[in-house]
Amino acid sequence: MKPGPNDIGFDYHLGLVTNHNDNFKTYVENQRLLWLKPGVTEIPRAPTKSELTRIRYDDEVCSTLTAKAIEFIKQKRDNPFFLYLAHVATHTHITPNAKFRGTSKIGQLGDYLNELDFQVGEVMAVLDELGLANNTILLFSSDNGGALKDHSSAGRNLDLRDESGDVAKRSITAKTDARSKFGHRTNGDLQGGKGSNYEGGFRVPLIVRWPQKIAPATTSNQIITLADMFATSAGLLDVQLPSSAAGDSFDFSPVLLGKKIDGAVRAGAILQTGSGVLAYREGDWKLRFEDVTKWNDDKPTLPKACKLYHLSTDPAEASDVAAQYPEKFKKMRKRLLELLEKGRSR
Repeated sequence: MKPGPNDIGFDYHLGLVTNHNDNFKTYVENQRLLWLKPGVTEIPRAPTKSELTRIRYDDEVCSTLTAKAIEFIKQKRDNPFFLYLAHVATHTHITPNAKFRGTSKIGQLGDYLNELDFQVGEVMAVLDELGLANNTILLFSSDNGGALKDHSSAGRNLDLRDESGDVAKRSITAKTDARSKFGHRTNGDLQGGKGSNYEGGFRVPLIVRWPQKIAPATTSNQIITLADMFATSAGLLDVQLPSSAAGDSFDFSPVLLGKKIDGAVRAGAILQTGSGVLAYREGDWKLRFEDVTKWNDDKPTLPKACKLYHLSTDPAEASDVAAQYPEKFKKMRKRLLELLEKGRSR
């Protein structure tokens, strides 16, 4: 299966073909599907169960990935290493392992969150056990805000090692139940969620641990994106990036290390939904568009339907203040257009 992680610098890869609900009942190891029976040719479709020597269980994906991560850490303990562990929790399917079922106060979604916390703890524990914690930067984040409703594929085509606790039935409505039955607010007071260009779709936790280097219990209000991990890694390693590399990545290592900096790490952040609808952040100000940007010969035309929010006073994006701050509104639209035409923000 090419191109894949091995083609962009990873020495080893174990993961899912797309995600937890991809209907592939196996994993990808490096560039090949696991567990194919002899004579089965890899083709562009999910292999049937009859074509596999064993199957992937939906309630064991997290523990499987964690076990492989721990094995990797132990193998590489004597040399510098980079580990990217992409857990499936709490993506559909919401299928916590049996020992976590019934452990939360918000139903099965909470049980899955508890399992995720446990798996992260297992990684932290092995770093402590091997004496690597003080020399290892541990970073935890999410790719998007929480989904506000259950996916149409939720609970379909499940394979479970343990079916106790009505886990299959509850997986169909786990996210909706957490909100409607137990009052869980997936994204707090923020509006929107996964797939939207409201703050609930993009503002996510970022937790970093580096003992003796990053002061514990400290916080920052700097705007960063996951694209910034590239330049930040270079900054932490004291490597100078060529100007042609990582055109949308900014180094926030000084923020992590508690160094005083003038201004913001990045001037602004362009946010985009899967359908291409944009939003643009600059400090506490945010433009939010409601239609897709049009492109003609690489020239963008921003939609007219656009709102301006001041997030420090209105984090829920309830009040459009474009009419109150017309100059700010115009300036931000102009700046966004310049960045789109430039094709990069650094």
